[in-house]
Amino acid sequence: MRDWIVFQSLDSVLDVFWDILIVCVVAKVGLLYFLATFTTWEALEYWAEKYLLLNTSLTHSQWDVALLLARVASTVVWARLFVRHYELPRVRWFRLAIGCVCLVFTVAAESGVALLLHRHYDGLLWDTPAETKVAYGTLLASYCLLPLALLGKNTDAPRRNRQPPVR
Repeated sequence: MRDWIVFQSLDSVLDVFWDILIVCVVAKVGLLYFLATFTTWEALEYWAEKYLLLNTSLTHSQWDVALLLARVASTVVWARLFVRHYELPRVRWFRLAIGCVCLVFTVAAESGVALLLHRHYDGLLWDTPAETKVAYGTLLASYCLLPLALLGKNTDAPRRNRQPPVR
């Protein structure tokens, strides 16, 4: 037991620290992405409930679909901003991990909101049409996969400085 060495070299220590750093970056970017999108979602919903829903003749389920479209648009904008701002590498598992962290936070927050405000939304979840539930589930799946989907275009690479042709 006297000659027992935990790490054979400094390289193995650096590998462990590098893995911890990657997990911290994924958690940080995932949490910030969640906070930005969830805050936008709730602000849109509050604004629609307070100002628009009362002044129109649309039903609540029609507003749910309109809000889902607004949520998708805001999610795309936030995902693009975070990919560009943090210069996320074009690695599939890295972006998928960020999306999964966001999804976990979102499901927890939505569940917490539903549980805390169940008196306000008395039976609203169960009375929601099946199409709206499917659309919301699709939104959550796209929310998770959106950073990965932004790999499709090569817009994350820096643009080359193009010089005009010499005459």
